[in-house]
Amino acid sequence: MSKHLSIYNFILCLYELLIIFRTFVIRNISDAAMTTIERKQLLLQRLFAVNDEQQLEAIEAFMNKQCPDDVLYFSSELRDKIDTALNQMQQGQVSTMEEMERRFNQWSGK
Repeated sequence: MSKHLSIYNFILCLYELLIIFRTFVIRNISDAAMTTIERKQLLLQRLFAVNDEQQLEAIEAFMNKQCPDDVLYFSSELRDKIDTALNQMQQGQVSTMEEMERRFNQWSGK
């Protein structure tokens, strides 16, 4: 069993070295050249390499403080629809409640 554990530790160390090397290489590239997705991928890889429980708790506390659970995440399609609706509203392209109720009644067959 110890042989398997040592192989596992060896692989884990290699993985962590790969992360450190990749982090070093990416840090030497201009941050402006990295896309948001690339930065998130790098952060996730670095997070997976963290094995210390206290570090994980500190990261979790920071994330909870910065990104509370009540934040809503929308798909790009839904964000586009919301933006379109907000633009229509700002341009005065709105309907009254009575008009909306009349439309709803037509659609529902009432």
